[in-house]
Parts: sequence; structure tokens; C-alpha cells
Amino acid sequence: MKALLVQPSSAEVYRETNVREALQPAPPLNLCLLAATLRPRHEVRIVDLEVVPGGPDAAAAAAREFAPDWVAVTFRTPHYEQARTIVRKIREAAPRARVVSGGVHSTVFPEEVVRDLGVDAAAFDEGDESFPALVDGIPFEKIRGIAWRRDDGTVVRNPDAPLMAMDKLPVPAWDLVDLEPYRVKTVTHKGTPLAYLEFSRGCPARCVYCTNFFGRSFRAKSPARFVDEIEATMAAGFREFNVADDSFTTDTPRAIEVCREIVRRGLKVPWCATNGLRVANVTEEFFEAASKAGLHLCSFGLETGNKQVLAGIKKGATLEQGRQAVHWARKHGVNAIGYFVLGLPGDTPETMEETIRFATELPLTFAKFSITVPLPGTELWSRWRDKIHVNSWEDFNTHRVPRALYDHPELAWDVIEDHYKRAYRRFYLRPRYMARRFFESLRNGRFLLELKMAATMNWW
Repeated sequence: MKALLVQPSSAEVYRETNVREALQPAPPLNLCLLAATLRPRHEVRIVDLEVVPGGPDAAAAAAREFAPDWVAVTFRTPHYEQARTIVRKIREAAPRARVVSGGVHSTVFPEEVVRDLGVDAAAFDEGDESFPALVDGIPFEKIRGIAWRRDDGTVVRNPDAPLMAMDKLPVPAWDLVDLEPYRVKTVTHKGTPLAYLEFSRGCPARCVYCTNFFGRSFRAKSPARFVDEIEATMAAGFREFNVADDSFTTDTPRAIEVCREIVRRGLKVPWCATNGLRVANVTEEFFEAASKAGLHLCSFGLETGNKQVLAGIKKGATLEQGRQAVHWARKHGVNAIGYFVLGLPGDTPETMEETIRFATELPLTFAKFSITVPLPGTELWSRWRDKIHVNSWEDFNTHRVPRALYDHPELAWDVIEDHYKRAYRRFYLRPRYMARRFFESLRNGRFLLELKMAATMNWW
């Protein structure tokens, strides 16, 4: 069998937003994992529209030339309309192919995706075994973790699939992607191409705005197995890796052991953890070990500067833990990005001011501010469902939120938007911060990159 794996472009989603110049393209980890499972028995190709020019037409051209039996399209909510176009064009280019969707949106609305996009099946939760089972010829009705369309047009949702044992996952099939298009320098990373690697899945936290795609059951690879994967990834031509976990430090002693294993093997590779480290879990011991192992950049989901708002979103952390985590990181030479969200439940103009002030008081390297979006599958979606006006799934973009998306229960949109723009101005246009970034960017050779990022921001 032939399987074509397709990922939409995030550059289209984040075009004209304040974060677009910080996006670092990297080969799709999920598709490379699927490919590694499939290729002992099947012929596999990957099309990443993040780096392949032409958008959905390029995916269709690949399908026309490759003539696949199966096509998998993975996407998040803001990619929905792009995914619709990809599916339609692939149907036209390879009418005999069976098309399957996967990713976060398919997990939240699998039956709706099958009906609306016209795919043959939608894989929900982890698709590591369900899609390969389809390609292997297992009947639809016997595969757990999919919704699918019967011949009579009715859509059936099968039982959930069991959670994966992490050490059973293969090393990603990096050799199936051309690394050259990923050699793009941004302000945040030291080496290119960059690889995303996965040490664990699942997060026990209950944050109201998070989809928690892999569930609350924390599962991790053994430290030795994960470092084996790091070695294989660097041997494939990568120059840096990013830990893709929901929170690498959910089990902090195990994360420390990973760092010590990297040092024991003498690996000299820069790495980062920009998906976010949980401030309630990190310790100074972790940062000491991680910096010795090559960690140069991490992110923290700090969210707000108001303790009542922080408690209301069920973050399970305190403002003081956030301050301490940032200071530990900086003390041990690790750059830190702070993630903040404006318009959270319970926010007022005064609490959003506290958030901006909190951000400016911390020794952060960068800050990213977002506007609250009640994403499908979250507690916030359920809580605000009657206030949401879905015009297009593409509107669910935390950096480009249309006023018509939902009615905030406590704040006017112009107030939220004003604080969003004010946050970027107040953080980045501080004279002391600008001077520090100027000299630091000269030292690390990223002055022009940081200047370009500043020039593309919507300050006003």
C-alpha cells in the first residue's frame, strides 16, 4: 500500500500576527512517527505545506504523482478550512484514495469532521496505531479510536483506543523529509534544522483553556530511550531539538535524569523547551542539570499577574512559583519566554494591567501575549458555549481574534484589544530592555532577525 501524509501550513494561520517572525519551521513529528510505523510494510511520503510551496495545490500534485491508496491529513482548529481545501483537491487528484483526518480538531469533533470534510475516517486522540491499522487492511469496525462513514452514509464512532506505551513509539522517520527547507534562522533557536522530540505525553493539570490532547495520564519514555532518540536525531542531520511535551517537568526527577544522561554520553547539542515548563514542578536542581546538558531556552505559561484570576483558571500554580522559576532559569543561563493571556475569566482592566506589570517585572528574554479563545474541547468552551459565534474555525486564533467570535462575559472587546497592544508596547519598548536586547543580539548574531521581528509587530 501507498500512504501520503499531509500537514497544512501554520504560516497561513499566523500571517499578520505578532508571532509570525518567531515561528521556527520543523519537520512534523506526528507524521514522521506515523511514517516510521508504516514503512516496514508500506511505501510512505510526507508533504509538509509549511515548507512546500503551493499550499493545497502542492498536496494535490503530490497525490496525483504518487497515487496513494491512503491519505492522512492532520490539522488543528485554525487549519480547518485549509484542511477542507486539501481534502477536496486530493479527492480530485487521487479519487481512489481513502482519506483520513487526525489531530486536535478531529479528536474533539470526529463525527462532525467525517460528515463535513467528507473524509472516510477521523482518528481521535492518539492515531499512532489506528491509521496504520487502516492501511494494513483491518476493517474499520474493528479499529479503536476512529469515527468512520458506513456505505449507507451513517457515521459511527468506535470505542476509544488504549493509551500508547511511550517506549513502544519508533524513532521518527526523519530521512523521509528534506531538511534543507527547515534551515531557517529565527530569533529563538541556536541551530537549524530543528527537530521536535517527545519525551512524554499527558498532563495532570486542569487548566480551563487547554485541550489536553493526550489526557491527564502522564506517560514518559525511559531517560535512556529518550537520549537514544536524541542521538539518532542528531545523526540524521539536526542541529537542535525542542521538547514537544505538554510539560517536560511533570516528573522533575525523571527530567533531571534525562539531562544527566545527555551529559554522561558527552552529547553537545543545544535544546529548548518552548512548549512550556510547569512552574509548579521545576526546581533549581533541574535548571542546573539542564543548562549543563545544553538547555538554552524555555517557556513558562505564566498566564496572568493576578492571583485570583490564576486560581480561577485552575492553573495549579502561584505567582511566586512563576517568579522563582524565571529567576532560576536566568540564574543558570537559560533564556526564558513568558506566555501571558489577556481576557481570561475574571479579568478586568485592572487585572490585565497587573498582568502587563508582572511581565515587565520579570527578567524574561521574550514575552508572548495572547487573547483568550475558548478552544473546542476545553472547559472554557463548555462554560462560554452560548457566547460563541462560530463564523469560521480559522477564527480560533489567539493572535488574530475577530470581535464576532464570542461575547466576553465581563469585558468589552476594545478594552481587551487595547490591553493586548499595550502589553507588547510596554514589554518590548522599555529603554532598558531595548538596550539589553541590542547588545545581546549583536553578541549572538541575531540583530537583523530581532530588528525584523520588531518591524513586523502590530504595536498600535
